Amino acid sequence: MRWTTEQLATFERDGVLFVEGLFNPQEVARFRSAATPDASMAVIPARGGNLYWRGLLIQMTNPKAALHWIAIVGIGPGAGAPLWVGIALVVSTTMLSLFGHLAYAVAFSTAPVVEFYRRARRWIEGALGLFFTVAAFKIATYKP
Repeated sequence: MRWTTEQLATFERDGVLFVEGLFNPQEVARFRSAATPDASMAVIPARGGNLYWRGLLIQMTNPKAALHWIAIVGIGPGAGAPLWVGIALVVSTTMLSLFGHLAYAVAFSTAPVVEFYRRARRWIEGALGLFFTVAAFKIATYKP
């Protein structure tokens, strides 16, 4: 049996929706964490020689991130694209990821940002919990 492009696209879309529907409930749990009293947010200096590998393991086992990168690559080069287009896509998305994560690390480890988050944590996590609750509902009830 040979699948048409439309059948493959439908299968891919349904698979992504299914996986997103499975993993969004963990984000919905932010509502519960937003309702809890502020926990201690003591700044603990990072130690150890394996911090890079721990961070890489967290990133590489994140199924949502993997699905998003697969989607980006899926809409990138067409069937007849030359090799340099694929190489440019991989290099540019790698650089984007590297510099983005470095910016997060620097920005979110500064004292003013940590203090702001400490004060606004319940509101931030409540808003994210509401957003992901609505997103999970929309994904679960999506009808093409």
